[in-house]
Amino acid sequence: MENVYIDAIKTLVNAHYEHKISLEEYRTKRRQLIDQMDKEFNGLTPTPQVMSLSINTSD
Repeated sequence: MENVYIDAIKTLVNAHYEHKISLEEYRTKRRQLIDQMDKEFNGLTPTPQVMSLSINTSD
């Protein structure tokens, strides 16, 4: 299963690097992927507080 996540992360990073997705979309998808991995490997789901956090895109 780890290979699926490795491939997903590589695909996501490459899409952002090649300007196929915006920074905001990259961060949103990365967050969803990390939350999914956390749930699968650690049995943890994000709390409503964490889910409600906005993504700061003003770099």
